[in-house]
Amino acid sequence: MGPVRIHAAASPFPGEWIPVLTGDGSFTLDNAQLQEHYHSVFGAATESRHVYITNGLHRSGGRNVKVLEVGLGTGLNALLTWMACRTGVLEVEYLGLEPFPVAPSLLAAVDHARAVGRPELREDFEAMMAAPE
Repeated sequence: MGPVRIHAAASPFPGEWIPVLTGDGSFTLDNAQLQEHYHSVFGAATESRHVYITNGLHRSGGRNVKVLEVGLGTGLNALLTWMACRTGVLEVEYLGLEPFPVAPSLLAAVDHARAVGRPELREDFEAMMAAPE
């Protein structure tokens, strides 16, 4: 999977984003003032696997896939896509756009690499999320 390109700007959102443990043991970010969260509180990783990988990437039917993710967010979908590519079966060209990147401290707090059972990918994932445009 190629680099994830991130287009950054200052966040216009009021309130504070805080990590919240979800039903499957993974974390999402929640903003009480906006009454919004990035992923399902019933299971952030489970939701991304079901919606994005099982019913998106794997249903594409192709070996070479192009993905445009508008709203990269916490990068969970990008991480799961990268993991799917590591098997060598899929080749994915991935472009993630994020006008308001999540702070590195919040990405570390949600620790998606640990949540999906691949803590050894943490450093590479953090580097990918911090990559310049």
